[in-house]
Amino acid sequence: MQRKFLGICGILAPVIAFIAISLSIYMHPWFSWRENALSDLGALGVTYNTIFNMGLIVTALVSLIFASGLPKIIKDKIGRAGILFFVISIVFLLLIGIFPESTSPHKSVSVAFYTFATVSLVLIGIGLMRKRSERKYGLFTVLLLGTALFLCFGFSWPAIAVPEIIGAGAIGIWSIVFGLRILYGQ
Repeated sequence: MQRKFLGICGILAPVIAFIAISLSIYMHPWFSWRENALSDLGALGVTYNTIFNMGLIVTALVSLIFASGLPKIIKDKIGRAGILFFVISIVFLLLIGIFPESTSPHKSVSVAFYTFATVSLVLIGIGLMRKRSERKYGLFTVLLLGTALFLCFGFSWPAIAVPEIIGAGAIGIWSIVFGLRILYGQ
C-alpha cells in the first residue's frame, strides 16, 4: 500500500473513534463521566448502540491498515515485537465492537485491548530509544504512556469512563504522531 495512505489511516483512526464516542455521548444524555463506562454507550439494548460499536469496528479496521505501515519506521526487533502487540490490541478493539457490553466476552476483550496496547507502547518506546536517531520518538512514546498511566491510576475516579478516555486519548495521540511520521517519511 502507498505510504501516504498508511499514514493517513494512522491519523484518521483516532478521529473516527472520537467522533463515534462523542456522537454516542451526545445521543445518550443519561451518560455520566461519574457513573458510566464508555462501553455503556454500546451495550445491548441501548438505543443507537451501533454508533459506538461500529465506530470501534471501523477504527480497528483503519488502525490495522495503519499498523501495516509501522515497520517502515520501526526497525528495531523490540519495536517490531511492539508492533505485533499493537496489532493484537487492535484485534481486541475490534472484538469490543463485536461483543458489546452485556455479552460474556466483553470485559475480557476490553481488558485485553488496554493491556496489549500498553505493552505495545512500552516495547515500541524501548525499541526506538535504542537507536540514537529515533530516541526522541521512543522518549515521546514512553512519556505519553507514563503520563496516561499516572492519570489513570494516580487518582481515584468515580467511574471507569475517565481512565478509558485517557487511555484512548494517549493511544490516539500516538497514532496521529506516528501516522504523520509515516505520511511524511520521517
